[in-house]
Amino acid sequence: MIYGLGMVGLGMTMDLGLLVADNEFVRMIRRMLDGVPVNDESLAVDVIREVGIAGEFVTHQPEPLPADVAQTLREMVVEVEKEFS
Repeated sequence: MIYGLGMVGLGMTMDLGLLVADNEFVRMIRRMLDGVPVNDESLAVDVIREVGIAGEFVTHQPEPLPADVAQTLREMVVEVEKEFS
């Protein structure tokens, strides 16, 4: 349990700005405690093997997205553009 978010002066006063900052700190700490996934996909082992020891990654072309994923992303972009235009 996390206690004292936004509290000042032994809990006698609440500061909304401090509450927002404390909430952000807690969110960052929880994210850090979740850890970083370390697996072949997150390390891009297949790309490292493909590029090789003497290669470089700047000009490496990633595999294209599957058609259904690309279509879903396009639909999401259109929806967001409508919302914010």
